[in-house]
Amino acid sequence: MPVHLLGKSARRVAAVSAAAIIVIAGAGALSIWRYESALSRATVALSDRKAARITAVLTTTFWEERNALDGYIFNPSPAAMTRVITFRDQFARQAAQINKAAGRAAAPRVAKAVAAEARYYADFTRLRSAAGTTLVRENAAVNQLEAAAPAVLPPLNGLVGYLVRRANETQAAASSAAGQALGTGIATLVLAVAVGVAFAIFAVRLLGRAFDRERELTAALGRLSDRDELLARIRSTSAVLGELT
Repeated sequence: MPVHLLGKSARRVAAVSAAAIIVIAGAGALSIWRYESALSRATVALSDRKAARITAVLTTTFWEERNALDGYIFNPSPAAMTRVITFRDQFARQAAQINKAAGRAAAPRVAKAVAAEARYYADFTRLRSAAGTTLVRENAAVNQLEAAAPAVLPPLNGLVGYLVRRANETQAAASSAAGQALGTGIATLVLAVAVGVAFAIFAVRLLGRAFDRERELTAALGRLSDRDELLARIRSTSAVLGELT
């Protein structure tokens, strides 16, 4: 093969290899990006489900607080007050945990529930003087508390539904991104193998042509050697004829 053709083939191989490397690198980057997106969304979905569970527990905590406040009105004692404070503190801690798990999306609903619970507890503080008095005053105080209590529940119930819906949507998006990452990764692997095979085939063909060229050169050199030998014989014959002459 002529030298200029070898150079042309080498440049062609370099160009194709560079293009293949760029494509493979881009596909690999896309696969990594989709995988990271799937991981991020899956993390958000897990956080939302955790926040939904805490919200459900928070609802139960409020029911416990509600029973503790009613119990204190009917039967006031230090132990009953300790129980009230325990559940109220637990309510505040769990509300903070929801904000930490779900972030800004849950904050308005959590704040609304916390504000409603604060108003409910303020009513208890105002009506606390009726505790341990007459049954009529105690019933009146409890009825007022029960009228204020339902305002705490709707924000919590709405928050649970919102978190579950968002977790399902985010999980679906994470699954889709994971599928895209897997498909892109497989395509990248197939492309890399195809490029490797094509390069190997081209290298074998190039080596074959170089071998043929070397064989042709060897044959040409052999022919030149035969010609030199013939010329030597002719010179020898000419010398003998010269002497005879």
